[in-house]
Amino acid sequence: MSVASKAPRRRRWRAPNQHGGALVEPAVDVAISHLGSRGEIDGADSVYFCGIPLSELRRTARREFIESAWRHTSVYRHDVAADFTDLDRPILLSGHQPELFHTGVWFKNFVLHDVARRCGAAPIHLNIDNDLCSSVGVRVPAGDLASPHVDFVAMDQPTPTPVPYEERNIQDPTTFAQFAENVARRLSSFANDPILCSLWPVVLDQIAETQNIGELLSRSRHQLEATWGLETCEMPLSTACDTDTFRRFALEILRNAESFAQTYNAILADYRQRHRLRSRTHPVPNLAIESDWIETPFWVWTTDQPQRMRLFASYADGCLRLQGRSTHHGLAPSSTVSVLLPADSECDGAAYDAALETWRHWRHGGLKIRPRALMTTLYSRLFVGDLFLHGIGGSKYDEMTDELSRRFFAVQPPPYMTVTATFKLPVSVPPVADDDVRRIDGELRELWYHPEKYVTEAGATDPAESAQLAANKRQLVNDPSPPERRKWRHDRITEVNDQLRQRVSPLRDVLLEEQSSLVDQLSAAHLLESREFSFCLFSEETLRKPMIQLARRS
Repeated sequence: MSVASKAPRRRRWRAPNQHGGALVEPAVDVAISHLGSRGEIDGADSVYFCGIPLSELRRTARREFIESAWRHTSVYRHDVAADFTDLDRPILLSGHQPELFHTGVWFKNFVLHDVARRCGAAPIHLNIDNDLCSSVGVRVPAGDLASPHVDFVAMDQPTPTPVPYEERNIQDPTTFAQFAENVARRLSSFANDPILCSLWPVVLDQIAETQNIGELLSRSRHQLEATWGLETCEMPLSTACDTDTFRRFALEILRNAESFAQTYNAILADYRQRHRLRSRTHPVPNLAIESDWIETPFWVWTTDQPQRMRLFASYADGCLRLQGRSTHHGLAPSSTVSVLLPADSECDGAAYDAALETWRHWRHGGLKIRPRALMTTLYSRLFVGDLFLHGIGGSKYDEMTDELSRRFFAVQPPPYMTVTATFKLPVSVPPVADDDVRRIDGELRELWYHPEKYVTEAGATDPAESAQLAANKRQLVNDPSPPERRKWRHDRITEVNDQLRQRVSPLRDVLLEEQSSLVDQLSAAHLLESREFSFCLFSEETLRKPMIQLARRS
């Protein structure tokens, strides 16, 4: 069960292979039963962030989240009920980068809606716009059924270096406008009437309001969900990061950067040992600990230089210094910014208020501090949500998030679910399986090492001589030769095998041709049956009813 437990344990989540299959762990009814007291976390009264208990900050953050999500969604969707901001309801969260994701990711939004409907909760999807927008486009099956391949169809020209979605605006309006047409042309051999063809005019209609690609994609997809009956709200993560509750959360980690980094790295080491990972960068890299500067689990950039940098902190003599260091070669560290923050024994509310005011000033000057992956859900779960819906990747991360919360803040965060599904494009793929190829491989191996068994089947022109060669091999194999004759015996068997192989070569040619054909068919089947194709390549007919019904059955 994916509801967070009090001790880490090794979990293995696997996406379903079959079309229409779902992974929902725990089941919805079980997850609802674990919601507990709405808005409350055990021990939250004794955990302080910049002088204020978590229990109080959580109430503030929940109100900010709900009101911000309602305002954001109401700009482009007019079906959001006014009672969405009712704070007496549980808050359900999910999140993903604002892209044209695959159906397994999209399925989370259907489950988010259905869980909220069952328990009267407020469902909010976070658009994780602090992630890098490394490419904009989708993978599309192209060619034909006999020889398919995958093309990447771009919706825009790339930026010189990747920037966060929050900063990613349209570069080439012509390419952007022609995106749906370019996708449909390549897809025509495999699917008709893709959702993209009706979605893209909605995207283009909103360009006058925003040029941000992530915002355009998320708005349009969310409007489509409304027509399918999903009642959720959405908001960018960047909106949550511009609140004082997030700043207090971040300040508490920044001024305790060294002890936090030590705990963070220890949890990563335990995770790698438990999962037998040798890489020092998986699932995430360690935080660097230097003499004066400590790497923190945040990103920093400026509006003028929107490339993400790792945020380093140094705290001494009541002064917190922050510096960005680039992950790209050739970019120098950012200038250091400082905020006065006395030690705990000297700190009062006024000192923290002054530090927060300094941070607000940075924001107005274009400096942005954003959480990395683990911090995104740590903040969302500790400060806001009663239940978080993850995909498989997010659930793996939150094994560590749970442990961070327990070890560093001494509180158990609210639970999470693991949700994904598999939907495949409705394409008739060749009826071939891996076992068919393995069967041919076995027959070719047998033909190579035991050709004497197949000389009759191969229709040799000299059956008597072939039969004599087969008899000679059997005699050599059964000959109990002394050690000094073993090499001679091996060489004779090899000679006989070579002669027999020549006689069965027509049969081998047939098998090789069948093997080549099966491998091609299997490759095409694997390509076309991928679960990674974007939801926008499907038709509404093939997705709408199955997705809604699957969520209701979960």
